[in-house]
Amino acid sequence: MAAAVISGDGSPRKGSMRRHRQQQHAAAGLPAAKGPGGWGAVRSVVQLNVDNWAQQQAAAARWKNPAWRPTWDDVILQGSLYIKRHGGEGAAVYEAHCAELGITPINQVIQQLENEVANMAHCKIGGAGAPALAAALAANRCINALILRNNGLDGKVRPSQ
Repeated sequence: MAAAVISGDGSPRKGSMRRHRQQQHAAAGLPAAKGPGGWGAVRSVVQLNVDNWAQQQAAAARWKNPAWRPTWDDVILQGSLYIKRHGGEGAAVYEAHCAELGITPINQVIQQLENEVANMAHCKIGGAGAPALAAALAANRCINALILRNNGLDGKVRPSQ
């Protein structure tokens, strides 16, 4: 730090202190108190932060008060587990029921649960996967037609637990 210039009476000279302060501010990357940019730049940064804060508050208010609130119709009780309905297709119910039964969920079944015409032909669902599919279809709200050809469903369905 440079020494301040002292006048004859022992007090620092104002001009040199101001220049010294300006040099320190410039070295630190701070805006100058006067001149182009100066406090006007500081005010604009502060105003930008205030505007950003106001936008965040508005977004937070929308998040706290959504136009749509979930109801009990949006969840399904599967044993002791509540499962959220995903658009009414029942994929979460199918996956949870498969986990309970100890079988691997079939990707084609999960994909077809979203369609109006669900083509699950040749998926190898079998008697072990039928209870999981039945639970998914009970939760489903979008399937109008179901194709289950060649899946090994011969009437020997293992009962749901």
